[in-house]
Formats: sequence, structure tokens, C-alpha cells
Amino acid sequence: MAYLALYRQWRPQCFSDVVGQGHVVKTLKNELEQGRIAHAYLFYGPRGTGKTSMAKILAKSLNCIHPLAGEPCNECELCERITKGYAPDVMEIDAASNRGIDEIRELREKIKFAPAEGKYKVYIIDEVHMMTTEAFNALLKTLEEPPAHVVFILATTEPHKLPATILSRCQRFDFHRLSICEMTERLKEIVSHQNVVIDPAALSMIARAAEGGMRDALSLLDQCIAIGEGEISLLDVEAILGRVSETVFFDLLQAIINDTPRVGLERIQQLYDEGKDLAYFLQGLTMHIRNLLITKTCQDANGLVEGDLDYLEHLKNQGDALSQEQLLQMLTILGQARSEMKWTMQARILLETTFIKLSQILQMIDSKVLLERIEGLEKAIKNRPSIKEESNNESDKRSVLKGKTMSSEVDHVNLIAQNTKHTNGPEVLSEFIKPEQWEEVLRVIKQEHILTHAWLVEGKPEKLEGDKLTIVFDKKYTFHKENIEKPESCAIIEKAVEKVLHKKIKVHSMLEKEENTQIKKMDVIKKDPLVKEALELFGGEIIDIRHEQEEG
Repeated sequence: MAYLALYRQWRPQCFSDVVGQGHVVKTLKNELEQGRIAHAYLFYGPRGTGKTSMAKILAKSLNCIHPLAGEPCNECELCERITKGYAPDVMEIDAASNRGIDEIRELREKIKFAPAEGKYKVYIIDEVHMMTTEAFNALLKTLEEPPAHVVFILATTEPHKLPATILSRCQRFDFHRLSICEMTERLKEIVSHQNVVIDPAALSMIARAAEGGMRDALSLLDQCIAIGEGEISLLDVEAILGRVSETVFFDLLQAIINDTPRVGLERIQQLYDEGKDLAYFLQGLTMHIRNLLITKTCQDANGLVEGDLDYLEHLKNQGDALSQEQLLQMLTILGQARSEMKWTMQARILLETTFIKLSQILQMIDSKVLLERIEGLEKAIKNRPSIKEESNNESDKRSVLKGKTMSSEVDHVNLIAQNTKHTNGPEVLSEFIKPEQWEEVLRVIKQEHILTHAWLVEGKPEKLEGDKLTIVFDKKYTFHKENIEKPESCAIIEKAVEKVLHKKIKVHSMLEKEENTQIKKMDVIKKDPLVKEALELFGGEIIDIRHEQEEG
């Protein structure tokens, strides 16, 4: 006898064999026990979730000679014929190939005749959404008022394609995707009867790959048994499916967290050399980061994230190194990459550039930390006394310096030294706009766009030549400079300056020339005793010196 595929060998033959559809089983058994048989049923749900199998079980239960508590006996002649597929009273129709009006007219003629053997004539119409509009119209009246001995069972994966007039005449049952745990337990039961030893991790991978369809899971298991020769390892399953284990996703994320991009890129190189499906790998990485986000958001992620306790604990530990915002940004990048993966001819390059983008996210300052830093700076500026209030003698200056509030987020001393006006060269911004005016500009920008404010606060206005305002950034703030140069950021800054100063300007940004600024700072240190004294009091180094116009 020819070999019978596992999904056919293990097709459910009674309601108790059905996995994962308890709500459907309970309702149908109660109807059978109470004699409340509907004339039309609609089974809808994803592929491989048991719709056709349930239809056959229902057909057997309706015609079984010795039913027991709504279950077919599977021993009588009628049950055996329905199971083997040659019962004259149970007709299976494939709507994909019998979708026209002529086939439905023929069906309407046949249903008038009484059952040949059992109590009911059962018509199982699979993929019913493939029928034409004319065929649905021809079926409509018959479906609404069929003979008492006829029961229709319609099965579909796309119920939205059915006319509302058909839907309203059926009892509808939604078949759910099976959970990984449900499929794994069923696979264990089947494997125990196949004289095969299989790694539990391999079973879990098969269940994940099936995406909720039991038939798909059994087909994959059948393939693995054929190659495993009595013993199936995780590597065997990975080789057959062209997929990778969860360990690879953990390793890749850890490479991002540890700032070791070479490790991650070598992993991608290895996957490429092994011929793995990079599109599926990208999908798996997306799901891994989704799981990290869920475990970080919820204290108890059990049920929301499928996996054992060790897997959930591992997720939690890795998620501690990442913020929710960073994970959300990663998911956005991966979503874009998955869309591009469908069309690209260079999947490896796309995956590598995506990994580099993910790595850059951790180098950016977290917005929460940034806001805390801004609030600390604002508080320090608000509490710091003005230099105008300082006494001319050095003892008074020392007491003012000691009274200044230093932000906990700032490691270095930020001094504002008085200086004389410049008479040559381009106009210095401090002569055009006072520090309090620039603070007002920053405040307006913060209300308008918080990120632009966060980028701009690390820069300092250098000079104004005509209508060109130059903002200088330290070399370590290259990222901030690049974001300030974006057209939308420039527009926000220019609008804020015009609102505060009533002057239209154009924004230009540049990186600070280290050698020139160091010379200037050293000159100030040598000439200004107040700066020396501040260094003696607080230690550290000078990172910024701003000049303020003297009055009178």
C-alpha cells in the first residue's frame, strides 16, 4: 500500500481529536445532542486549522447509526464510508474548480432527492469564496430554504469575499490559529507513535514555522522524519526549513547592545554563506524585537509571548539594556526593510545596512534622558545669579561662584565671562543678541519641536554675516549638526529667531575647529583670574565660554 502522509493519517475522526477549536466543538456537540441542527454552516479561518475535517466529523455525526453524546462511533458502515470518502449522501465540492452557475443548477436538481442511506444529505463546499456572483445568486434561494434532509457546510479562508446574503443564512464558526503549545503537544503525541526521537527545540521550531496551521506542521514533520533516519535534531530542522534558531536573534541583538558590529555582520555573512532565507530571518528578527518590547512593557508577558519560562527570562534580561523607544525605532526600521526585501536583488546588503541602522539607534541619546538633561540645564540657568549682580572685589566673586547651582547632568563647569566689544571682522552674535534672547529662542523652539530643541541646545551661536547665522557644534555632536541641517529643522529655527528678534535669517551650521578654540580658551584662562579660581573650586575642564556685552 502506498505511503499515507501524516496529515492524512492523523486527520481528526471525532470531535475529541480536534485540537485548538474547543469553542466550535462544544457548540456543534450541543446542537447534535439537543437536535437543533441548522440547515447551513459556515466554517472560516486560516488554512490547516481543521475546517474540512470538522465538516466531515459533523457529517458522520449527523448520519451515524450509533452516535454517543454527539460523537460519531467511527465503527458503523456509514461512518467508515464517510471517512474513506465514498458515501453517496456526503458530497465534497471544490468551489475553486466548480464555481459556475451550471454546477449550482445541477446541485439544486440533486438535493430534491432523499438520502440514499443516512438521515441527511450533506454538501461540503470548500473554498466557497471562489464561486462567481451568478453562482451565489443561484444558490441563494436553495440555501435559505433547503429540504429538511439537506445540510450545507461551507468552508473558506476569506469570508469577506462572500455576499452578505449568503453570510446571513449560515451559522458562522471562526476557526482560530493553533498556538505553538497546542501544536507542540500534538506533534509530541504523533512522534511517539512514529518510533522517532526528536529534539524538543526542533518540535518548537516546526510549530513556529507552521504559523498556526496543524496541517502545515504535520507536512513539515513528515519531511523531517524522512531526512532524520529515526533521530531528528534542531540542525536537521534548520537545514530543511532554511531557518535559524532563536539563539541567532539573541546574538545579533547582543552585538548591537555591546557595540560590536563586526560580530553581527559576521553572523549575517554566515547566514548568507549557509543559504538561509534572509527574508524569513528578517521576519524572525522583527518578531524577536516585538517579544522584547512586550516583555519590557508587561510585567507578566506569559501568553502574549509564546515560549517557555527560560525563553521569557532570557528576553527580559536582554530587554533591560534597551528602552521602549529604542525598540519601537528598531521595529520601524525593520518594517521598512521587510517592505524593501520583496523587491531587492541584494538581500544581503539590505540586511547588513539594516543591522547598521539598528546599531546607530543605541548611539543616539534617549529622549527621556535628553528631556531630563534639558530640565536640569534650565533649572541651573534659572538659579544661577547674573554676572551683573557680582561684586567688583574678588571675595564677592568667589561667593557668587560658590552659590551657583550646577546641574547633576553636566560634568564640566560652564562659565560666562565678560569681554570687551569687538570692533573688527564679522559681527559677533553676542553683540546682536543677548544670552537671554537666545534662551528665549530655544524656549520657542522647544514648544514647537522638542527634538529640534534637543539638537540645537548642544550648539552655540558663533557669528552673523548679513542674514547668515552660523551655529557651531563640538566634533562629538556631529549627529546633532546633521539633524539641524535638515530643511524642516532650519525652518523651525529661522521662524523662532524671527519671532523673538523680528529679523529674518538663514541657518548655517559647522563643526568647531578644535585647535583654534583651544588657543582661545587657553588665552582666556591665562588672562582671567576668575576662571582660574573657578577651576580651583570645582575642578574639571572648561567646555564653553560665552561673551556678554558690558553695560555702560
